[in-house]
Amino acid sequence: MSDKNTGRWFMNKKTIFVFILIFVLFLPDFFSEERDPRVIESGVVLDYFASSMWLDDDRVIFSNLSDKYCHDAATPQNPRESKWRKRQIGIFNTRTREITWHEDLDVYRLICSSNGNSAYLRNKNQCDSSKRELVFGSFGNESAVQDGHWVDSETCQIKPNSFFSTKKIREKEFVQQEKALNNRSVRVVYLKPEDGFLEIQKENGHYPTKIYPPGRENNPINLNVDFFSMWLWLGYEIDFVGYFEYKKAYLIGLEGVPKGSVNGTPTKDGQVWWLFPDGRIEGVISYKRKESWSSVVSGNVFPFKNGLLVYRPYSKNGDGGGSGFYLVGEKQHLSLVDKGVSLSFYNTPRYQRGIISPNGCKFAYGIAPSLSMSSKSQYYLNVFDGCSNR
Repeated sequence: MSDKNTGRWFMNKKTIFVFILIFVLFLPDFFSEERDPRVIESGVVLDYFASSMWLDDDRVIFSNLSDKYCHDAATPQNPRESKWRKRQIGIFNTRTREITWHEDLDVYRLICSSNGNSAYLRNKNQCDSSKRELVFGSFGNESAVQDGHWVDSETCQIKPNSFFSTKKIREKEFVQQEKALNNRSVRVVYLKPEDGFLEIQKENGHYPTKIYPPGRENNPINLNVDFFSMWLWLGYEIDFVGYFEYKKAYLIGLEGVPKGSVNGTPTKDGQVWWLFPDGRIEGVISYKRKESWSSVVSGNVFPFKNGLLVYRPYSKNGDGGGSGFYLVGEKQHLSLVDKGVSLSFYNTPRYQRGIISPNGCKFAYGIAPSLSMSSKSQYYLNVFDGCSNR
């Protein structure tokens, strides 16, 4: 071998060694870009129509497809076909990492959970979706709700059907009265029973105006709408997002397409507020919809006890990031928590992409590592522990 070739051989080996060294040194960072170490993986695969809720601060309950089929003769050729597969309930304990299965409940949809009791709809007869029954109670001790009764999803308590009929009549009467007095269109959003209901104006802007605590139907709490005036002038709407138990408050945020949007895509601002039962309003975050924040809307902002999570849908604009959940840091820098396309839970208000535990520490969600949203995608149940020191 000539000196020249020998030199090239040593140079090539040196180059390979440098590349290997760089790869080894940065290997942990490479994988850390995919998932935050505080993410707890359950290993559970959720289907496209899954529902989920928290039983307590550590246990999250979910529904998904079972591996069992209704009838052997009806087993489809494609094992991924879900038409004849039973639905089941599982409980994932985020502290012990254990999963408890309730495979024979034939659940259609979860409704609510509170104080150790849960309510859900199930097929009355195995694999017969034509007749469903509502059941209520702790798991293993649940029973069918008697005829003439239903479960109030806001309180997770059994109520007579007349309760809901009266509720609807009162709402209709209230809306008609408000329209007659103020010559405007209004909408009612029911809050927690102890908080009453929220009035949202739908004419000359869409925004909350009053809270009616129980017994104060003629003496409501007037909200300080100055918080919203600038946004309304820009063409935004302010709408209800949901209730957060740990904060004892409701989240409201900007919605709709503002003036000056490009091809119907919000391009200007984002803002969410806390709305407290006594009428106080506090800002949570205000941001510009650009670069990595361009696709973040108010329904995808999740304040937890120690911080703020946002979900970014997949974007083809090359704006500096892919689909997934992100943690908001200093100067609104986004740090990746979990990469992929998120699942919407069908039992949540506005089909939310995740649910926060009662104490505000943990965030449960379904996510598909691929960047395509499809009913055939495999969504995994994961939990981000925002109070962990890991």
